[in-house]
Amino acid sequence: MPDFENPWRPHLSANKVNWLRPSYRAIERQQFSSWQECGPPRAEQATQEVVPESACYMKEELMSFRAVVVAGIAAVIAAVSVASAAGRDAQQPATWAETLTSAGITGIEAQTLTSALQGRPKGEGEEIFREYIVLKAAGLAVDQALAIATVVVAERQRVLIVAQQEQAEKKFLGIDWSLGIFASFDFGSDMRVDDAEVINGVVRVTDESSVSLGLALDAHYFWPVHKNTDGKAMVGSGPFLAIQTSGEDVIDSWALGAMVGLRRDPNSAISFNLGLGLRVEPGVKTLGDGIEENKPLPEGETEIRFKETDMTGIVVMFSASF
Repeated sequence: MPDFENPWRPHLSANKVNWLRPSYRAIERQQFSSWQECGPPRAEQATQEVVPESACYMKEELMSFRAVVVAGIAAVIAAVSVASAAGRDAQQPATWAETLTSAGITGIEAQTLTSALQGRPKGEGEEIFREYIVLKAAGLAVDQALAIATVVVAERQRVLIVAQQEQAEKKFLGIDWSLGIFASFDFGSDMRVDDAEVINGVVRVTDESSVSLGLALDAHYFWPVHKNTDGKAMVGSGPFLAIQTSGEDVIDSWALGAMVGLRRDPNSAISFNLGLGLRVEPGVKTLGDGIEENKPLPEGETEIRFKETDMTGIVVMFSASF
């Protein structure tokens, strides 16, 4: 039998100290082979073999471990029950009448507060009630404390709204980013050609386009153009720079122009923007020099040549800023 040690045992009683003698350790190693009843030796058994202390330690540890596991499971079940109860309480908040009764407020005072707080948003009503309690404790009458608390909370909310509007306006104006879609209309003598072939000695373009659609990221700067009655900018205008990228090239095309942005909510920086400008797309495939659509190939040539050139066009862009 291995010599088990129990480093977690906090102390030993006086009548168990002798259990740790080397002689009894020898008895444990040589003769212990089965579970026995644990406990201090009785007086009439003092001369007999005693139950090794390590066996009692081992049994106590297993029982303690089992108790810890059971307690842990019970704690988890209790936590889940508390969370479920809290969820039900959050879904079914107490009415103001119940809240005032639990706070010890009854009679005319409770009726006055209930009529003033009932129907208000939860956060606003709670703020008014907290301010009322402080003012009432200062010695003010019910009507005075309620009126002052309502004004204080209203002013606090007004300040918060003004700060929120100023922050939203600051983000709306100045430099900002937005993601949008664009449509580009090419102009010039060259036409982007995806495919062409020679039919009966004449160049026939089988796939061409003059309009491009895609996604682009733009950076813009707005100055205020129109303000609401509170003096907050709701319409802004300014320059924009947009780029289109892909996995093949870092920049597929870029555009520069003017953009107008419109906000609907003064508390939010979200805006919808419309831009008009010039777009440049490098590396566009076109017919080679001297080769024209619906005309024979130049003398001495048997195949269609292509070239890559910079294509310019008018771009219309619609984007949204968040």
